Amino acid sequence: MNTNQRAEQHAQIPTFKELGYPISPSGGYSFYIQKDAPKAVFEKLSDAQKEAFERYPGEIKVNLLKFELIPEIPPCSSQEAFRRLIQARDEIIKTARERGLFEK
Repeated sequence: MNTNQRAEQHAQIPTFKELGYPISPSGGYSFYIQKDAPKAVFEKLSDAQKEAFERYPGEIKVNLLKFELIPEIPPCSSQEAFRRLIQARDEIIKTARERGLFEK
């Protein structure tokens, strides 16, 4: 399971960490804007997303489960979530290389 802890709807499936893989990537719910968009636009969208997750966590969880997505509401800003995503990617690549799945 590609989450930090077992999913309620798939409790029988272990996480990567439980299987001995030192990675804990998780899905993210994001929006995308042009890289040259003004910072004010990014901040406004980021704040709106954070407010939606804070205001409607139950509704968001129910709707994500309808699509069999694991509802992990980000506990941080979009910038911090992106930093964590990059860190998780780097962990996955390092682990794959150590196990001979990628060339070094």
